[in-house]
Amino acid sequence: FDLCSLSGENIILEPDIYHNWNNSQNQYIRFFHNLCDCFESPDFSILWAKSLLYRLLYNLTANMTDAAPSYTIIEPAIRFIGSHYRENHPIKVYADQCQISESYFRKKFVECMGIPPIEYRNRLRFREARRLHQENHSIQEISEMVGFCDANYFTKLYKRSMGVSLKNDPEIV
Repeated sequence: FDLCSLSGENIILEPDIYHNWNNSQNQYIRFFHNLCDCFESPDFSILWAKSLLYRLLYNLTANMTDAAPSYTIIEPAIRFIGSHYRENHPIKVYADQCQISESYFRKKFVECMGIPPIEYRNRLRFREARRLHQENHSIQEISEMVGFCDANYFTKLYKRSMGVSLKNDPEIV
């Protein structure tokens, strides 16, 4: 189903935006479990599923007090990282995109995204690595194509971050 604003316009959700759940994480996990139970139920109802999803989205957005201003501050860096994730830029380059100090940038980035900027860049790299792996590229080729000079380091970092090696990743179909 479509998500619409009060004015009736479709809401476009940004991919790879991470919500910082702070202390209310258990509440959201409960909503996710209820939603999963709904789909597994023999009495499945699309209306029930929509209701649970809307409640989850409402609660997520209602508790986002600092996320919007923080995102606005770091938005130039997010766009820059998205188009230059293969390059190994220092944090200062990202902070300069936002015209703020490096330490303030780090703080605001983690506040908004829930992860440090280098981890965010690596997640973009890993997403691309999955796509390249589906195209049957070798690990050496993939590591170079996503911005790692050393395939062994790429493999080690992928496994540490994703919890599984690229070859055994269940996300790859």
